[in-house]
Amino acid sequence: MHARLHASASANQVLTSAFALGLVIILASPALAQQPADPAIIADQTTPEPLPSRPPEPSPTSISTDTSTFGRARQWAESTQIVERLNGTVDGWYPRLGGMTRGSGLAGGPGYRRHVFGTQMRFDVSAAVSTKWYKAVDGHVRWFHIPRARTELWTDYRYEDFSQQDFYGVGLDSPETARAKYAFSSHDVMMRAVIRPLTTMQVGAAVGYMWPSAGASQAGGFPSIERVFTDSGAPGLERQPDFRHASVYADLDTRDARGHTQRGGFYRVSFGQWQDRANGLYTFKRIDVGVRQYFALTNSGRHVIAPRLGVSGVSNDSASRVPFYFLPYVGGVDTIRSFREFRFRDEKALSFGAEYMWTPASHVSIATFIDSGTVARDWQGLTLRDLKWGYGIGARLHTSKQMLARIDLATGGGEGVRLFVRAGQSF
Repeated sequence: MHARLHASASANQVLTSAFALGLVIILASPALAQQPADPAIIADQTTPEPLPSRPPEPSPTSISTDTSTFGRARQWAESTQIVERLNGTVDGWYPRLGGMTRGSGLAGGPGYRRHVFGTQMRFDVSAAVSTKWYKAVDGHVRWFHIPRARTELWTDYRYEDFSQQDFYGVGLDSPETARAKYAFSSHDVMMRAVIRPLTTMQVGAAVGYMWPSAGASQAGGFPSIERVFTDSGAPGLERQPDFRHASVYADLDTRDARGHTQRGGFYRVSFGQWQDRANGLYTFKRIDVGVRQYFALTNSGRHVIAPRLGVSGVSNDSASRVPFYFLPYVGGVDTIRSFREFRFRDEKALSFGAEYMWTPASHVSIATFIDSGTVARDWQGLTLRDLKWGYGIGARLHTSKQMLARIDLATGGGEGVRLFVRAGQSF
């Protein structure tokens, strides 16, 4: 028993040491921590990662007497159980890392979660502000949880306010010189049911109502969108829709660890229908497919290669159009890192690439990657002749359960060098 407790405490110290290292790096590098990425907008809400039915009791830890900067950071991490709070295994307050939108810059804020009535209900509310002064608030209530049936029912709410998004026009030939700014805000409320037929599989369905608004931006440096584009070139700019939406999705997650994956994969397919209830002009359907596989090249798992593939498409009838901010895209941290976020938009999008990761230390990985992708008006237009490319290097700070921070430096797309700094979990 003593050996098991000692092993548990040692493992926890390793995790808190990794977070302390990240804290020291961020505090010691203010220029890097404040470097904003390019603005972007979320077209699809992501499902929050489920927590255990009841948070387990934290393992005992031994507080270090080290008085160095690293030692004090580690003591703080141990006393506040910061790693457990990041991993979702402790009720109460927690720091929210990221969860804003692609290209918002570094984002963070406070959060609070609590289980009530045993394992039946759970409340989770958090807010975040980014270095671009973007704002988001998320609330989740799990009304009931049936462990034997692996079934849950949730209500989700999201508010977001992004003041300086980029838009270049529609199509792969949209010029970089057409870059304009727009502001976007929305409220979204939905009811979501989740079933887990297997430990590695999740199936869900959701219905909701969304009030988006897109229009002029007060940000300087580039013209506001209405000075460059009309509603014909940026559908949804003049008349704002209200959406009643419904979606179904399925996830298969065979990764051996979520924060630092060495083997397995993550696969998702989703289908949604968006009906414009305000004026009937912007009703459409959307499908998204994402695949990422991890292969360990050595038994130790220090060398990993991870190919990925993503496909998205929207469709509408002749009487409707798709709002420009909901169009599929390539460009940015999750598609082609040599371009700004959401650089190319159209009704169909394809992206693929691969990443090689070397882990010289337990909680630090070095990455090299290559990205590619294209957009088109229809599926037939997604040809390999029109691909955009990018390549680069990066670094990851992580525990086994949580990605703490990632930095990517990319080029090769003909539009300069891009730096992406991101906190929190990804894909």
